[in-house]
Order: sequence, then structure tokens, then C-alpha cells
Amino acid sequence: RGFNKPKDVGNCYGLCWANVGEWSPRILFPLHDIDGRMVGWTGRTITAKAKARYKTYPSGEGVKSLVWNFYPEMEGRLLVLCEGPFDALKMDYFAGSPEVSAIALLGANVGAAKLKTIEKIARKFDNVMVLLDVGAEGQAMRLRDELAVLGASLARLPEGVKDPGDLSQQQVRTLVSKILLQPS
Repeated sequence: RGFNKPKDVGNCYGLCWANVGEWSPRILFPLHDIDGRMVGWTGRTITAKAKARYKTYPSGEGVKSLVWNFYPEMEGRLLVLCEGPFDALKMDYFAGSPEVSAIALLGANVGAAKLKTIEKIARKFDNVMVLLDVGAEGQAMRLRDELAVLGASLARLPEGVKDPGDLSQQQVRTLVSKILLQPS
């Protein structure tokens, strides 16, 4: 997905690789609760053959308030809200600034429990930007409206890009620069 040193990225974000068992062949992204305790993971397949691209543990109610790439010490100038872990990983890793963080919502639809988690995280940032995949504009606008009290706004992907996970390092840095230069 455009990472020159995938082992370094994996180590930086605590990613694991499952090559046997029910989680194979998936990259596992650890999930932490609002207190920073690891409480599960979401696994993204790397093949087109899998029945489901993502599998998450715990499933059901256990994941309704969780996001990926959250840790209690997070704070800064910009929080980017993305759909999937690869989207957030790309934005977070390539942003080029410790003042920029990205989290994955684990889907485009955000319920009340997850919204509460996002609000707690977002209060530690100067700006909140919603950046969902092309085709999820309705969900992005609803989320922006739900977070209006925090001044959340929408970001647009560059022409021809349908998913933040497909952005190049330069495209991420350009997008982040434009967002940070916008008047609040």
C-alpha cells in the first residue's frame, strides 16, 4: 500500500500478521478502549479471495465504541477521521507531523457509543477533519454535523483518488498542509 519500510510501520503501530488459523491471511490492527487498554483487534485481509475484508474481535456490542489508532495521550493540531485502518495508517504515518493524528472509525456509519468516544478524543485537537472514502459523502456530512460543536469539517480527496489508503506520501502531505492552512 505504498510503505517503503513495512516492518517499521508495523512496529510503530503494533501491527501483527496472521498467516495461519482463522485470521489468516490478515494484518491485525490492535484496538484500545478510551483508557488505553488493548481490548481486541481488527484484521484486514490481503487477498481478494476472502469472504469478508475485515474481521473484528470482539464483534457486536464489544466494538461499537472502539476506533483504531487511539491512545490516551493523543493531542495536537489536527485529528483526521477515516473509515478504515489502512486509511488512517496512511494519513497518520505520512502526515509528517506529530501534531497530526488519524483514527479509523472501523466503518462509515457511526453510532452513539462511537460518537461519544470520538468526541472525547477530538476535544484534544484544534481541528477535526472528516475524510471518508468516495461514496460515503452522506455519512461524512452526518458525522461532520454531529461534531459541529467541535468545529469539524470535511476534507476532499484529490481528483481520481477514491480511498485515503490509496494516497501517496506526497498527496497526504499536500492534503494535510491545505487543511492546516485553512482558516478555522
